Amino acid sequence: MNGYLKRAICHEAGHVVVALNLGFHVENILVSQRRPSVRIDLDSRTAPESYIVLAGGIAGEKFVMPHAGYDELGAQDDQRKISERGGGPIEAYLPDALHFVRSNQMVFEDLRRQLTPLLLGFEAQYEESSELLSHEEIERIWRSSRNTL
Repeated sequence: MNGYLKRAICHEAGHVVVALNLGFHVENILVSQRRPSVRIDLDSRTAPESYIVLAGGIAGEKFVMPHAGYDELGAQDDQRKISERGGGPIEAYLPDALHFVRSNQMVFEDLRRQLTPLLLGFEAQYEESSELLSHEEIERIWRSSRNTL
């Protein structure tokens, strides 16, 4: 698996784990314009919580690759969303986000295991956009992984 793909999987899994831990609704994980992304209702909770969810992407990357940088495009997009909502630098929310990823390591790893073959398969199909995991599939992973703790 190439480095970009590994980083992208960690990034999106990080967003999902932090969002679910804070009670956000995660609609799905999809690929659009050859990049994975997650759809989360960020405005359903308090602004500080949404900042932590947005920092969850780089937290997922840092959890797996602690000494590497992170996906600049993803981090810039997440920072833009934080700034639009009145927040500060994404790094200010990273410790909280990293805590949620660490404390939900099983869910994070299960999401990574589920996403890897799906993204690899997507690369081979050359589709425009496609849903990788639905809301129901994400919730099933969340419940089953947390029940084994």
